[in-house]
Amino acid sequence: MYRMALAYVAVSALARLLPLPRAFALVSPRLGFSRPDEERVGRVVNALDTLLAAQIPFIQPQCWRRAAVLHRFLRLAGVDTTIVFGVRTDGAQAVEAHAWIERGGQPFAEAAQTTSFRRVFEFPDLRPIS
Repeated sequence: MYRMALAYVAVSALARLLPLPRAFALVSPRLGFSRPDEERVGRVVNALDTLLAAQIPFIQPQCWRRAAVLHRFLRLAGVDTTIVFGVRTDGAQAVEAHAWIERGGQPFAEAAQTTSFRRVFEFPDLRPIS
């Protein structure tokens, strides 16, 4: 959890200094070569959620930070994920934004319903450059 806390603070600081794709690239390691151990994957998710629930100073839970840190540690565990940002409106002026990770194109370790969000950003962006 100590490494997760450091990564959480680092991604927060980097996002203030750099464009978001660059900040995410700096904290996103290469995909681990090992076959994912689903028990380890569960421990990673549980450890991060426990850290965020602990109300530690400088670690305020925010979905985009959670997604970035979870992406980092799941990649280290051999799980390929994508960070997704989405927005939705209520038809008037209210806009809600949310970030989550996907594994195999499906939301992963995510309690919120994401289907009503319009995708506006993904990392890594694997779409072909046109």
